[in-house]
Order: sequence, then C-alpha cells, then structure tokens
Amino acid sequence: MQKTLDSLGDRLRAHGLRILHSTRPTVEWPPSPTGVQSVLIIGHGGSEFWPHFKSSPEFIDGRPDPLDRWSRRVIGAAGPDMEFVSPSEGPPYPPLHALSTGGAMHPSPLGLLAHSEFGLWTAIRGLLLSHTAMPESPAYPPLERQIFAGCFKACPVGAFSETGYAAADCARFLLSDLTAPCWYGCRARRACTQGEEYAYTPDHAKFHMDSFTRAMAKRGL
Repeated sequence: MQKTLDSLGDRLRAHGLRILHSTRPTVEWPPSPTGVQSVLIIGHGGSEFWPHFKSSPEFIDGRPDPLDRWSRRVIGAAGPDMEFVSPSEGPPYPPLHALSTGGAMHPSPLGLLAHSEFGLWTAIRGLLLSHTAMPESPAYPPLERQIFAGCFKACPVGAFSETGYAAADCARFLLSDLTAPCWYGCRARRACTQGEEYAYTPDHAKFHMDSFTRAMAKRGL
C-alpha cells in the first residue's frame, strides 16, 4: 500500500497539497462510514498551495466558500477511491485534533496544531477515508514548549492563552484597525520560531483573515 500512498502524494503535490498524517480511525464521529481502515489528513505547509488555488475557477467565480469547494474538487479527484470529508462539514464536525495528532502533527500551547517542519504554518484542507489500510505516518516528538514562548505576548489583544483562543477578541481588533499587520500574518504564529520560513505570503494570509472576520461578523462577534 505504500505505492498507493506515494502515488496519492504525488497527485496532491501537483496542487501544492500533501498528506500531513496517515492514521487508523481511532476516534469515531457520526456519520462516519463503516469499514474505514485509514484516515488521511490532507493539507499544506506554508503557502505551497496558494498559487494553484489562486488560479482556479473557484477562486475567481465569486461564489461562497471558494477554498472549501476547491479542496473538495482537487482532493476528491486525487483520491477517487476514497471518501472526502471537509473539516467544515457539520455539525457534528470531524474531530480534527484527535485524528491529526501523531506523526509530525501535535497540539501546541496555543491550541493550534503544530507540524514538526512547518510549525504553526500548516492547515488541514480535507480528510480522505480509505477502506484499505494505509501505512501509518512515522512518529516525531512534539515541538518543545519553548519554541512557542513568545507567541502569547506577540498577540496585541492577548487572544491566545492557556485556556484557549478568544476568536471574538481577535476579530474585533482586526475590524477596528484595517491597517493592522495581523491582517497579513498572525503575529502570534509569526513569533513561533519553528517553520518561520513557511509563513504565509501576505495575500494568502489576508484571504484567511478576510474570511475569518466575515464569518465572525455574521455571528455578531
């Protein structure tokens, strides 16, 4: 099955994506189908996918949720014999942290998943559920806590703490200052020394911040 996994990885890399983690389905969430032998966590490091997405029909058609739609199309086509699950599908939502932890991915003190190479500059774009058992990802030790020491202080509104992420505080700050550097790359994430060379490009970061603040505004902050 390693050959199958390698072939899938090649197809994903053509779109700037990669298999971040391969694991057994150790946690369940409805309506998870029966018979799933492996869960493949698909995402990216840094902005490697951004040029591919930016030139896609989904990016330019003006319809809602362009990245979700692009991810479904691209990842689904790369693994046609597997079932695609979006991180945003729910409720109930896929337990991303539980499924992704292990291999090179581990929770960080900020609550975000951190990758052994990319640090905090990684994101999950979809899951592929396989009815055939795939090789599991090799294990890497979690990043040392000191790598994240400056992250909490770097946030201008203290949105990150040991107890979680105050998303509303973050969004209110961004909407109150449209020139804040945070629009072009979260300062807390930038303070993490691991993977700093993978920091999102400004236009990529701005895309996510725009999406985030719009969603938070709809919720009434």
